[in-house]
Amino acid sequence: MVLYLSGGTAAGTHLFGRGYLSCSRMLESDFLMALVERTNHVGAENASDVFVKKLNDFMKHALGERSKRRMSSGDRKDFFRNFVNARIDNPIALVGGGGTMGFGLLMEWLKIGLPPSSFVIVDPKESRHLNRAAKREGIPCLTDIDQLRAASAIFLAIKPQEANDVVPRLKRLIGNHSLVVSIMAGKSIQFISRAIDHKNPGIVRAMPNLPGTIGRGITAAVRNHAVTLDQFELAELLLLGTGKVVWVQESLMDAITAVSGSGPAYTFYLTECLARAGERVGLPSKLAAELAHETVAGSGELLHRSPKDAATLRAEVTSRGGTTEAALKVLEAANGLESLMNRAVAAATKRANELGE
Repeated sequence: MVLYLSGGTAAGTHLFGRGYLSCSRMLESDFLMALVERTNHVGAENASDVFVKKLNDFMKHALGERSKRRMSSGDRKDFFRNFVNARIDNPIALVGGGGTMGFGLLMEWLKIGLPPSSFVIVDPKESRHLNRAAKREGIPCLTDIDQLRAASAIFLAIKPQEANDVVPRLKRLIGNHSLVVSIMAGKSIQFISRAIDHKNPGIVRAMPNLPGTIGRGITAAVRNHAVTLDQFELAELLLLGTGKVVWVQESLMDAITAVSGSGPAYTFYLTECLARAGERVGLPSKLAAELAHETVAGSGELLHRSPKDAATLRAEVTSRGGTTEAALKVLEAANGLESLMNRAVAAATKRANELGE
C-alpha cells in the first residue's frame, strides 16, 4: 500500500491522493501508525518502504503529537470502505474460503474493518463454519466458481492440487484490469498466467502463514509486471491486514513456503514433543501440556517484543554448567535439532517445487 501526499499545505492534504480521509480526520488516527509498525521491518528494497517513509514523513510534519489520538471505529471503516471501493468495480472473490487459511484471512479482514459488501465467497465444499459467517456478515457464498459473474480481484485460497481444475475456469472473469492473488504453495505466476490464458493478467503470488489469521503473521509476496499501482495497493492492504509483508524474488518462494508457510506446524510439533518429554520425566499429562504451551507461546512473544535476536536470548537463559546447557548439548549434537530442521525444510522446499510441476 503506497501513500501519496498531495496539496500544498498539511491541512489541505488528503491521504492516498484520492480524498479517502481528510487530514483533519486523520489527526485523530492511531490506526495508520499501527500499519507503520507492522511494516517497519521492511528492507530498503521492499515496495512497502515507500508507504512507510511517506507515512512517517506525513505523521511527523502534518500531525505531530495529535497523531497519537485514537481513530474511531467508524472512521476506520470509512477509510477501508473508501480505499477498497476506489480500486474495485466488482467484489473481491475469495475462492476456497472454506479452508483454514482462506476462512481465517477473511475473518481478519472483516475484523480490521474491510466492508463485507466488498467480498463474494466461492466454496465448493460448502463449509458449515464459512456459511454461518457469510450469512452473519451478509456476504454472498457460492458453491461453484461458474456461478461467479464478475470480480475485480480474485483471491485464490485453494489447495495446489485443485489448481488444474479451478484456475482455467477463471478465464472468463479476467479482463485488462483484473487482479489475481494466489496463496497456493508451489504454483508460479507463470502457471497461473498460462492457466487463465490471458495476455496480460495482473498476478500476485503470496505465501502467508497461519498466525496471519490473528493478524500476527508474515507474508512473502511477488508481483508480475502487469500489476497496476491500484492493484498493488489493494493486494498490499489485504496482505498487511494479516501482519507483516515482504516483497521478494519469485525464485525464493518455495524456500519461503518451507520456512514461514510451514513453520507454524514445526513450532506446534515442538510444543507437542516438549509436553511428551515432560511426561516421560514424571509430569502429569495435563500439567506437561500446559507448561509446554505457555513456554512456547511466551518465548515467541518475548522474541517478538525484544530487540535481541534468538541466539542472544538463548545465550541469556543458558548458564554455564546448568540444566539448559545440558539440554542444548543434546540438541546441538551432530544429529540434533539443527540437522533435523535442515532435513525438514529441505523436504518441504522439494515438495513445494513438486507441487509447481
